[in-house]
Amino acid sequence: MKLSLVVRFLVLVMAAVTATASVDNSGSADGNDLQLEPAVGSTSDLADASTAESASDETPETPEPLPPIPSSQPVVDGVKMFGQCGGLFYSGSSTCADSAAYCQELNKYNSICSPKLNE
Repeated sequence: MKLSLVVRFLVLVMAAVTATASVDNSGSADGNDLQLEPAVGSTSDLADASTAESASDETPETPEPLPPIPSSQPVVDGVKMFGQCGGLFYSGSSTCADSAAYCQELNKYNSICSPKLNE
C-alpha cells in the first residue's frame, strides 16, 4: 500500500516536471501569461497504470518479530568498598557489594566495608 502511494506521487511529480510551458504574448500587457499543459497522456492514466502494476506485484509484508527482551539482572544494593555499612542511627544497607569485603565495626556509630584479610 505504501509503495502504490509513492508511485502515484512520483508519477504526479514527473508529469508536473515534464509539462511544457507555452507563453501567450497576446493576452496581457506585460506578455507573461504562463500556461502549463501535460506533455503526453493524462496524469490519471499514468497513475492508474502504475497502481495496477504495483498492486499486482505487491505482497503484504509481515514485520519480523522483535527479539525477546532479556530479563534484567537484579541490582545489587550493596555498599562499595570503604563505604558505611552500619552503626548507630545508620539506616542503609549492611551488605557489602564486593564479595571480598565485610562490614567492619569501627565504633558504635560507624561500620565500613573493609577488605577481608587473607590468612
